[in-house]
Amino acid sequence: MNIPYSGQYAPLKNTFCQDYFENGQCGWMDLVNNFVLPGHKPRPSIVEKTQWGPTLNFGYAGTHGALNGNYALKLTTKPTAAAYDKPPIPGSQGLAIKRLSARGQGKTQIELWYTYKPEQDRVGIGENDIRAFGVCFDIQDHEDRYFIGLRYLNSMDGKYVGRWQYAQANDVTDKEWAYDTEGDWCKRGIDPQWFGKAHEDGSTDGWQWVLDGEQKLVYNESDDKVNWQYLRSGNPTTPQCPTDPANQRGSVSA
Repeated sequence: MNIPYSGQYAPLKNTFCQDYFENGQCGWMDLVNNFVLPGHKPRPSIVEKTQWGPTLNFGYAGTHGALNGNYALKLTTKPTAAAYDKPPIPGSQGLAIKRLSARGQGKTQIELWYTYKPEQDRVGIGENDIRAFGVCFDIQDHEDRYFIGLRYLNSMDGKYVGRWQYAQANDVTDKEWAYDTEGDWCKRGIDPQWFGKAHEDGSTDGWQWVLDGEQKLVYNESDDKVNWQYLRSGNPTTPQCPTDPANQRGSVSA
């Protein structure tokens, strides 16, 4: 495989896909509601998944398009958010998802160069208004479903935090996982990017602190400049399912 700028990456022996966004969105798409009820209605949930889909450009004229080339995959959000202890509101979170079948058992990883910023045309929104971003594997076979995720908590309630977290559900009930909602479809541990209550210190029922996970990211006026940084995350094994290939979903959220 001809990988542009391959020296910027540290891939495993086999590369499933190389996303070079000069060629388009490379299979990354929005994640929307499941329309499974009569009348093409979505399954009810306390979490509303309305969001802006991923795009291939930056919304503000004159900003960088990509680390290399003209296009980067942008996860857009609206300048709005609920209180940290409430479910995310429409538009406050962006998520891009890519669905792959597994070739077999073994290590899996995702690596990327990323940047983040608030939009410059929103007066009063700056560095500490970016709450969190990360990556997650949603791995399924014919028996089980696994979530392996890593995220950076930049701020909580407008205050800088700067610590990494990994996905692991606390010992809570399904009702507590869904913000005390009785009968919500989501079960404990599923979709930690949306579910699981957050707490004042930045911990949540779905994300645990990485040991010694404090890190100050490269920063230079993020409200009007972008600084590209490297991230690699993976899981040690991918389940083997010879008769029913795993539906492996690598997702990126911000």
